[in-house]
Amino acid sequence: DIHAAIASIEDWLGNYRPALDSILHAVELEPANSKYRWLKAKLQKQNIVVDTQKAKMELISTVPRAFPTILELEKLSAKDLDTNEFM
Repeated sequence: DIHAAIASIEDWLGNYRPALDSILHAVELEPANSKYRWLKAKLQKQNIVVDTQKAKMELISTVPRAFPTILELEKLSAKDLDTNEFM
């Protein structure tokens, strides 16, 4: 079916939303085809992943950027530490 072929090509190109639209048409025309149903499930999962990635990137981009604060550390000589303090 032409819709399944288009879906396969769009999937290979990384265009998951158009691929899902095409495979939905193919499954509608041939609901018994297990390869079409497999590609449909794969594309649905891939779209969920892409949507999650976009949401996380939008969240990251809204967080204000700031340099980390410098922590003051106590300087110790390793020569003065016993085994328990060193660990």
